Amino acid sequence: MGVSSSANRIVRPSGARTSNFNQSNGLRANAIFSNIFGKPCAAGRNGVASKTAVSERQQGMLARLVGIVEPEGAEELARSLLQRFGSLGSVLSAPTSSITGLIGNSDAAALLSMVKVTVLEGLREDIRRQVFDLSDPNFINYIVGLMQGQLEERLHAVFLDNSGRYLGDELIAEGTWSEISLKLRPLLRRAMEVNCAELILFHNHPSGDCRPSRIDVEFTLRAREIIHALGINLSDHLVVSGTSVFSMRKAGLLT
Repeated sequence: MGVSSSANRIVRPSGARTSNFNQSNGLRANAIFSNIFGKPCAAGRNGVASKTAVSERQQGMLARLVGIVEPEGAEELARSLLQRFGSLGSVLSAPTSSITGLIGNSDAAALLSMVKVTVLEGLREDIRRQVFDLSDPNFINYIVGLMQGQLEERLHAVFLDNSGRYLGDELIAEGTWSEISLKLRPLLRRAMEVNCAELILFHNHPSGDCRPSRIDVEFTLRAREIIHALGINLSDHLVVSGTSVFSMRKAGLLT
C-alpha cells in the first residue's frame, strides 16, 4: 500500500538515536517504555543497555516485587517467570491464573497484575485532557501498554472533545474479529453518553503483524459512515502489535 516517508517514525525519548522502522506507517513505543512492556533493547555503543543488562535489570525488578509476598526464592521465581513469558511487560500482562499456576502463589500473581493496572493509570494521567497526537510518546506508550500481552483481539475506543482532547477510552469488545465487528451499537451509545466529537479506534493483532487486514479496513470504512451519521468524526483506526502501532490515517486508508 502507498506510504509517505513522513509517516515512518519511531517515537523515542528526547535525544535518543533513531533508526528505520520497516513496517509502513508504524510508530514504536520509546525505549524506556519498552523496558517495562516490551522486549529487551539491543546493545549500543552510546550507553544503551545491552540485552543481557536489560534482562538482568528486569529480573531484579521482578524479584523485588515477588519478594514482597514471597521472599524465599524470589530470584528463582522471577527467573522462571521471565523464561516462561519472555519479558517483564509480558509477565505483568499475563493472566493471574497463569502466573499462579507457574509459581504457586496467588498473592504474588495478584500483586503483579495490580502493578500493570497502576502503571497504566499513571500513563493515563499523562494524557488526560491533552490533544491526541501520535507524535506524543505518552499516547503511544498508553495504547501499547493496554494491548501488551493480550492473546485475543480487543477493540478499544478513545473519545475526544471538539478540540481533539482526550476524554477517556474504553474496551468496546473482545474475541474473534467477527464478534468484534458486531459491537458498533455499544460504541455509538457510549460516544453519545460522553458527548465526544471525535473517535479513535484501536485494536491489537496478537499475530505480531501490525498491518491491517482487508477485514480491518472494511470494518473501519463501514464504522466511519455510521459514526459520521451521528455527527462524530472517526479520526483514525490504529492497529497495535507488540510495541508497534499502525495508523490507517497515515497510510491513506481513511482519506
